[in-house]
Amino acid sequence: MLGWIGTDLATVLDKGAGMPGKRWLVQYREPGGRIARQREKPFDRQKVAMEFATKRENDKRENH
Repeated sequence: MLGWIGTDLATVLDKGAGMPGKRWLVQYREPGGRIARQREKPFDRQKVAMEFATKRENDKRENH
């Protein structure tokens, strides 16, 4: 089961401690709204994932 923290612009998913690979996954869209590509980036630490998600959200707001 995935846990999540997010807004409309970026979502941080917790894959769980028992899952292989990096635990935290950030899902976000490139600028361009719903037609833009959805991207994902994995992280080892929640803090780093949250910082990345916040940066992506801020970048998208500034470019809108």
